[in-house]
Amino acid sequence: MPREQKPTIGTIPCPHCGETMNVKRDKNEDPFGHCEECGGQLRVGGSPARLRKFIAKHPWAAKPAVGAADPVTVTEKPAAPVPVTETPPAPPPPKRRAGFADALDMLGGRRAA
Repeated sequence: MPREQKPTIGTIPCPHCGETMNVKRDKNEDPFGHCEECGGQLRVGGSPARLRKFIAKHPWAAKPAVGAADPVTVTEKPAAPVPVTETPPAPPPPKRRAGFADALDMLGGRRAA
């Protein structure tokens, strides 16, 4: 099953070989570069400071990806939550302590009448 190809949002010179590096959006919608020539990769996301510096140098990277989903606007109020009352579970019955007669039965010391 082939993966969906994301659209290229721009190009930069590859820092590894100098050829053209295609910049697309990664799964977090941050710019991500991949060079077809040398296979080099450039991860821009993950650090807000690194992302700000990249966008300052390449303003086209701040624009949303082509074909990105439009933001959703909610116009209805959500329904009021229904209170749920749970009854606490019943406590377990107290454990029966063995008496002296039970100990004698276990040891075979008490004779049946």
